[in-house]
Amino acid sequence: MSSITLPFLKVKQNLENPCGVVYSFLCPCQSTYIGQTSRRCLTRFKEHNTPSRESHIRTHIEKCKTFQTSLKKESKKRFPSLADRRKFIIPKFSILHKNINQYSQRIMFENIEIQLRKPTINKQNESTKIRFLS
Repeated sequence: MSSITLPFLKVKQNLENPCGVVYSFLCPCQSTYIGQTSRRCLTRFKEHNTPSRESHIRTHIEKCKTFQTSLKKESKKRFPSLADRRKFIIPKFSILHKNINQYSQRIMFENIEIQLRKPTINKQNESTKIRFLS
């Protein structure tokens, strides 16, 4: 009996919205950002677009004429709603590494990606320089 009921009681992991990710953001102007979060990635992605939250992405997209023009064009509204903004911004994020539960590992992967990709929006001073041996 337990073999029948127990599988239904298990919490299913949402594979489309994983926790513990290193992610990138690509603005329509081609500026980029690399970040990491321990939480569900969609939660963090939405926070980058929330007016009451400060983030480097939020600061960038508020000033970026290319982003604002593309958003208005896609939403077909002069003043897009928060829902329009979220619908527009979410596809601009990509998951680079997922299911990294340990903070130190996420930071390591984030730093490697920052060194390799040289994102233009990142303003992090605490990222560690990583030297690659050739």
